[in-house]
Amino acid sequence: MDSKKHSPLVTRIAILVATIVMFAFLVSANNRSYILILALLGAIIFQVKLLLKEVEGHDVPLGSIFDSIRFDEITQTFKSDTNSDTVQKLQGELNDALTKLKQARKEKDSEYQSSKTLYSTWASACSPLSAMAPFRL
Repeated sequence: MDSKKHSPLVTRIAILVATIVMFAFLVSANNRSYILILALLGAIIFQVKLLLKEVEGHDVPLGSIFDSIRFDEITQTFKSDTNSDTVQKLQGELNDALTKLKQARKEKDSEYQSSKTLYSTWASACSPLSAMAPFRL
């Protein structure tokens, strides 16, 4: 993993932990500064809010893809606007899975059509024999 590329989540969590440690130290100190305690409490709340926003910001809209699979309508591909490596990897995996599913459905349809053709050929070949059915040996 590249040392220059790290998740912003790691940085946000590290800052949050440092703020909580400073908050705990100030609360346990004998000469408390209530203004500083309130400021750190506000910073903790703000950082938790940003952390939740960061975590929820990477939601992947999978509902439409699952609906298209469920209703047998695989005509779309997965696209995302985020630059997250995880989302890009998921995008590639989902598109590969959709391609394989399309291919499997094409093969299944092809097999169905060939068996249908074989049956119709067999049925038309056997129809003259059905006229001769009363003449059994």
